[in-house]
Amino acid sequence: MKNDEDAGRKIVFCTECGIKLDNFCFDDGAADVEAVKKHMEGCKREGRYKGEMCSRVFIADETKIDIFPPLPDEESEEL
Repeated sequence: MKNDEDAGRKIVFCTECGIKLDNFCFDDGAADVEAVKKHMEGCKREGRYKGEMCSRVFIADETKIDIFPPLPDEESEEL
């Protein structure tokens, strides 16, 4: 269960892979979550990892989506 403190928390993503993130979600490698996590571990060992969550892991692991607040209900939006 999330508490009110989690709602305002800002996640800091690691973007050390830079341009290699362009279109990563469409790359076949993004479907292999374990390989992406191994890549992140390599970055950590080499000292390149900066952030709380690897951007590649976030893209590859859809289960992380629940850390963000829900989108507003489309029916309640006014145009």
